[in-house]
Amino acid sequence: MTENVFEAVKQSVSTRDAAEFYGIKVSRTGMACCPFHDDKNPSMKVDQRFHCFGCGEDGDVIDFTARLFDLSPKEAAEKLAQDFGLIYDSQAPPRRRYVRQKTEAQKFREDRRRCYRVLSDYYYLLKKWEIDNSPRTPEEEPHPRFVEAIQKKTYVEYLLDLFLYESEEEQKAWIAEHTAEITHLERRLKIMAENKPTNRERLREITDGIEQGIKELFESEKYMRYLSVMSRFHRYSVNNTMLIYMQKPDATLVAGYNKWKDQFERHVKKGEHGITIIAPTPYKKKIEEQKLDPDTKAPILDKDGKIVTEEKEIEIPMFRPVKVFDVSQTDGKPLPELASSLSGNVPNYEAFMEALRRSAPVPITFEAMAADTDGYFSADHQKIAIRQGMSEVQTVSATVHEIAHSKLHNQKKIQIANDEQYQEIELFDKPGLFSNGRIVRDNLPEGVYCYDLRGSDYDPGEPIYVENRVGVNHAGAVILAEPLELPKEGYLRLTEEEGLNFVGGFSTLAQFLQEQRKDRHTEEVEAESISYAVCKYFGIETGENSFGYIASWSQGKELKELRASLETINKTSGTLISDIERHYKEICKERGIDPHAKAEPETAPIEQPEDATKVADRRANRQSDLLCSRVHGVSKPWRISR
Repeated sequence: MTENVFEAVKQSVSTRDAAEFYGIKVSRTGMACCPFHDDKNPSMKVDQRFHCFGCGEDGDVIDFTARLFDLSPKEAAEKLAQDFGLIYDSQAPPRRRYVRQKTEAQKFREDRRRCYRVLSDYYYLLKKWEIDNSPRTPEEEPHPRFVEAIQKKTYVEYLLDLFLYESEEEQKAWIAEHTAEITHLERRLKIMAENKPTNRERLREITDGIEQGIKELFESEKYMRYLSVMSRFHRYSVNNTMLIYMQKPDATLVAGYNKWKDQFERHVKKGEHGITIIAPTPYKKKIEEQKLDPDTKAPILDKDGKIVTEEKEIEIPMFRPVKVFDVSQTDGKPLPELASSLSGNVPNYEAFMEALRRSAPVPITFEAMAADTDGYFSADHQKIAIRQGMSEVQTVSATVHEIAHSKLHNQKKIQIANDEQYQEIELFDKPGLFSNGRIVRDNLPEGVYCYDLRGSDYDPGEPIYVENRVGVNHAGAVILAEPLELPKEGYLRLTEEEGLNFVGGFSTLAQFLQEQRKDRHTEEVEAESISYAVCKYFGIETGENSFGYIASWSQGKELKELRASLETINKTSGTLISDIERHYKEICKERGIDPHAKAEPETAPIEQPEDATKVADRRANRQSDLLCSRVHGVSKPWRISR
């Protein structure tokens, strides 16, 4: 007999199975910490169903999953079926259930219990409101909940006595007369009880905290600590890096509770508080969709001229807050030794510099330069030049800095012949330009990205997809300063909530690109931040004098600009670290070098250090001169000296 998704899930998956599958630790007695409130000691009983003695949450496995991921019951059931590999008939109607009719006495007892429960909950809530919201001074305006408590508490107390001591006839009469009021009060109490933050609300609260943290971040000392955290977690998003920095800036390696236990044979120490991060929890869903021709993207018709449909599985992106723990919060089996970090004079310096050369998008040369310049990137000659005669650490740091410039700021002066006017748009929150016609891509300068829009069959002028190139149903073209990440299907769907937005202005391509170029201050902050993070990852201690102007640079910047720079720094640092690591391993293998071998300590005569005040003054003057040269329009390529 065919089963629908609800029956298949309820017969095959217990709430305990689902809780353990989704990472909730359940004891042998079936007790677990409730994920629906701040539960420090296990208060939720989990077996076929679940019930929390702390917050009162109760239900079956579908209710549990729906509450956990903020889904509808149908979406929760489909997610469970997908996760547990259940087979069901998506067209099967729910099986009819025959329920024995209740007697009048049973109905009355249920109604009486319900009324007493609702009134009792309301009474204790009124008592709480009276205490929590009482005016602190005679002049203070009374809180509405305090007023309600004063007005209703005595009456509700009388009703509770009625259900305890009066006759059944009086109770029946009161229930019949006040059923609607009890239903309304029950609904109100449920809404207030569920006023605990949902996953979505918790995510909003977390992201608000992230944004506030970003605004406060750009003080020199805080910013360096953030970059140090980012270098250790270079594969994490800006949001999660920021969350780790805000909660435990000394973290070095994080994982979930079960991952520490199962994969590393370590356990979280008693009393440790987890680090909240945002984790993806996508689920797959089957939908009916028009079958499209792979070349023209037009719907395929059957022999009767009807559109052919096909069942397609799509992934619905979802996120929820989760807890992770740093290695310092755990005990147990020692972790495998990580690759030894580079420090001091940079062991295997030649191999490391070769790894930088292979990671750079342009050639690297060494030249004689003025003492106040470590190096530069030339967009006109497409090369990086580094000053000869510097120390190994300074050379590596300067090289990474200029590689960052060559990757991010490789733009020549924009000159476009016969430049036309375009409509200004935002496409997936990226600024861009729109044209109704086709754009000749060969005429576009480097550093811009062009995409075509495809219209629907019912209205070819209404864009529904973004693709690299469109032949049939062409609905326009867009130009962006940043590339889109197209999925393997080769297109992105436009929706009312997210997609194409006309902002109302007009601009030429030259004007648009000039506006998108970052000012010199921002370019230097990004390049120096990437250099600091990459060197920090490899254990190369660089000077900190380059961050003195971070706070002044960030003043007046919009949150969107600050976040965009952090995104750029995060992504570029992560890519560069991965490239350098890969090339360094290859070079060490080619040259027969052991990358983990420790360098022999070098002995050198002790030199008298230069007066620290003079060094600091000279560095400050050099930095000030460079910043002034930027303000007065000096065009010579330069970087902030160390």
